[in-house]
Amino acid sequence: MAAIVLAALLAMHFLPKLTVCGTELRQVNMLSDLIPSADDTTSVVVRPTAETLLANDTRYKDFEPYRPKGVTLIDDYSNDGVGGMNHFYSQLLNRQQLDRPVRIAYFCDSFTEGDILTCDLRQMLQDRYGGTGIGWVDCTKGTNGFRPTIELNSVGFTEFIFKSDGFNKDLQGINQRYFLAGREASVTLNATTYRKGTSTWQNAYFYFFAPTGVNIAAYANGEQDETEAFAEAKGVQQMTVSGNMTSCGFKIVGGGVGARYYGVALESNKGVILDNLNLRGTMGWSLNDVPFDTFKGFAEKRPYDLIIVHYGVNAASDQADKLHYNNYISRMKRVIAKLRAAYPEASILVMSVGDRDQRTANGIETVKAVEHLSAYQNQMAADCKVAYFNLFKAMGGRNSMKTLVDKGMANKDYTHLKFDGGKFLADKMMQAILAGEENYKRKVKAGIIK
Repeated sequence: MAAIVLAALLAMHFLPKLTVCGTELRQVNMLSDLIPSADDTTSVVVRPTAETLLANDTRYKDFEPYRPKGVTLIDDYSNDGVGGMNHFYSQLLNRQQLDRPVRIAYFCDSFTEGDILTCDLRQMLQDRYGGTGIGWVDCTKGTNGFRPTIELNSVGFTEFIFKSDGFNKDLQGINQRYFLAGREASVTLNATTYRKGTSTWQNAYFYFFAPTGVNIAAYANGEQDETEAFAEAKGVQQMTVSGNMTSCGFKIVGGGVGARYYGVALESNKGVILDNLNLRGTMGWSLNDVPFDTFKGFAEKRPYDLIIVHYGVNAASDQADKLHYNNYISRMKRVIAKLRAAYPEASILVMSVGDRDQRTANGIETVKAVEHLSAYQNQMAADCKVAYFNLFKAMGGRNSMKTLVDKGMANKDYTHLKFDGGKFLADKMMQAILAGEENYKRKVKAGIIK
């Protein structure tokens, strides 16, 4: 009987991952105390902080950086060059001279689903630098059905998303989705009062690709604004409606054979806009499948000043070895290179994975892989000469997700935030941005940056 039980328990190790009510169960591993842990196989070069690098550069010999107490600073490995944070800080300080708002693209997984975290970071930025509008909105609710920052109604659009049946990666937009439209398909967006910046906007942009042409009617505040006939094209197209709006909509009224539709962006004339471009279940490297010409087409229509790359929830696993992480980082480096090529002036910020906890024999503890992956992400940012923000450290380090769960600020899967938890982390990020902006201004004053 003992032999049968032991054999059954050993066999259970090979069961696929099981989830009950959204909570992933721990894997059965009878030999866990005998098998070397990930600590033995995932060693990574510890990168110096950006401040340490500056201390070794003679240009910064007399420079005194701003180090506010309790703030996790952004490490910028660009040596004040292209790809680092300086472009973003410069755009913030010169935002009134721009003919558009300062734009941020926030690429993430389910961590920001429903506009969690991003809605508060957006509002904090708009409170300081101005602006209204919530940025990017897909053509259907999809997995963001509980998003409180916009009321969205759509008819006749069919979503094709990464990993879904029939998905063609060559047709996707930068949101890693595309939508096909039936007869007289329409999308209508109504403002909410969830946050101050969600209640109005001045410009609505509808993005699509119609290789044989299409006729689209636009609506503003419940009234038809115009109908525009778009000729056949070879790239990303855009329809614009302007004016003070609390609602808008777009309707396909003719043509559109072979057309695909991407989404709508709502924004102000000035200030700051943050696009939440999240995709549930991705490790991040799926961005490599977005055609480069699509990235370039969006870059021309909708340039970004800061691109945040925030993944890792789906890549961190205690069963992963060094080969897994090296492969992951190699693929993500190609993502960074692709984004830099499409948006050559933009600042790029790699956001580390946040804390993720699990049940152990000692209670709720941090998944070891989180610390390993965040170190690899740090190394990746340094190798790519872009910026890095250690979100794991900023949120409190080990077991910090448990603390948020205990406070009712995160879900009991010990992985995903609630809106209060998102606001908590958004504040940590905002403090880091403000500290970075202050150091940028000090460098300009000292003549280090021209």
